[in-house]
Amino acid sequence: MMTGESWGTVWENCHRGFDSCIADCPRQEWDAMRTWQPPCPDVNDLQGTVCNWEQLRQHLAERRKSGHLA
Repeated sequence: MMTGESWGTVWENCHRGFDSCIADCPRQEWDAMRTWQPPCPDVNDLQGTVCNWEQLRQHLAERRKSGHLA
C-alpha cells in the first residue's frame, strides 16, 4: 500500500499497522530545495481538512480540566 502526505513524501507499507518506509521523496536533489514550499500547517495530512486551532485548544483545555491527559 502506498500513501502520500502533505510534505510530498510517498510511503510504502505492506500491512496497515506496520511501520512504513519512504518509497519516493520529491527532494532527492539539493537543487529541488530552491523551489520547494513547505505544506500549510493548517491542513491535516490525512484528510486534507483545515484544522480549527481554537476548537482544538478548547478541547485540550477541557481534557486537562477534567483530569485527562491532553
